Amino acid sequence: MIKNFRVYFSSFAKNQFRFTRRQLSSQKGVALLLAIFTVVIITYLVVEITYDTNVEYIVNANAVNRIKAYYAARSGLELSLVRIKLYKKVQQQLGKQMGSQAKLLDLIWSFPFVWPLVVPDGTNEVDRGMIKDTLKESKMDSSYSTRIEDEGSKIDVNDLASDSKVIRELTHKQILNIFESKMKDEKFARQNRDVRFEEIVNNIQDWVDADTQSLNRGAESELYSQVNTATMQMPPNRPFRTVEEIRLVAGMTEEIFNLLKDRVTVYGMKAINPNHVGKDVLISLDPSMTDEIVSAIIKRRDNDTEGGPFKEGQDHCKSDFWGFTESKGARVPNETKDNTPLNCSQVANFHIHSVGEFAGVTREIDAVVYDLSIGANSVATQLKKENPPPTDPRAPTQPGTPAATATNPTGPSNQALPKGPPRIVYYNEH
Repeated sequence: MIKNFRVYFSSFAKNQFRFTRRQLSSQKGVALLLAIFTVVIITYLVVEITYDTNVEYIVNANAVNRIKAYYAARSGLELSLVRIKLYKKVQQQLGKQMGSQAKLLDLIWSFPFVWPLVVPDGTNEVDRGMIKDTLKESKMDSSYSTRIEDEGSKIDVNDLASDSKVIRELTHKQILNIFESKMKDEKFARQNRDVRFEEIVNNIQDWVDADTQSLNRGAESELYSQVNTATMQMPPNRPFRTVEEIRLVAGMTEEIFNLLKDRVTVYGMKAINPNHVGKDVLISLDPSMTDEIVSAIIKRRDNDTEGGPFKEGQDHCKSDFWGFTESKGARVPNETKDNTPLNCSQVANFHIHSVGEFAGVTREIDAVVYDLSIGANSVATQLKKENPPPTDPRAPTQPGTPAATATNPTGPSNQALPKGPPRIVYYNEH
């Protein structure tokens, strides 16, 4: 019996050992799977955290770059305001004394400026060293470039609703002349032979005038029936706030808008400055102003040997400008010469374009500086001319003193400049 027990126990032990061995082998497989799964999870988490960290770093770095680029553009804007202020101050103090050389003062605002400074070719070693030392001392690690343009010499579309009938009619004529001059281009004429530009100009005027009757007959709102709702009515019968709004005028196409956008403004001087106005605006004054005549005007005003800038003063400006154009073959009607407001004095309204750049990121700022007093004086002068106040013939006048003195469209030369930076009436950053 004892022998049988030993045999049984030995057989049981062997079977138990085999079971335990199989169980341990099975647990090793599960542990290996758990280890592999754990490594995969950890690897995934590490990759995700690394990716998110890199994305967040790039986003924050770009945000910092945009801020630096913005303040670089803002630095260019502030410097441009200083240049405009300096120009006005120097012009007021030295403009008359310099005579025909006063046009050199325009370099104060018209010359483009970039930072870091570019050392021009031919600069001597002393100046080159001073420029390099200045750049090293500067803490600005970004760059910017600025450009200042004459904004007031463009055609002001809001003058289509001016209180002055002469200014209204002149503006209407100028805009229409832009299209008529462009029709000399065969490609443009072929693509727009069915376009009635007179109606488009009327639609622009309907946008800004106070009445609701279209110059093309009918109600103005009929042209905008598809967009008019209870909360929005077009045209708004108010001045344009930006040039971009002209896109919304009935009949306006992208091609026609692109033709107008660089020639018109909403911040005009209410007068034409032949010493600064562009070629397109000069052509728009009258159909007899050919390319050859306009080129001669630009050549004369930019060259002292040809005569230099046209004379200042309302009467001198008109006689000098129209006399020169007629000497070159222009046949301008007397009505146009008498009713076209001219201003040969200093530039008053400016468009500033500043671009800042850092680490490949750019920010741009556009601003318009507007001198309200000059535009107001110009309109007042024209209104006084159209509607002269009644005079009493019995009123005594002193010898050598005119009964009435026309308002100076540029303001008194000895008038103190306003304190602070020039007035910004338009600001846009992008």
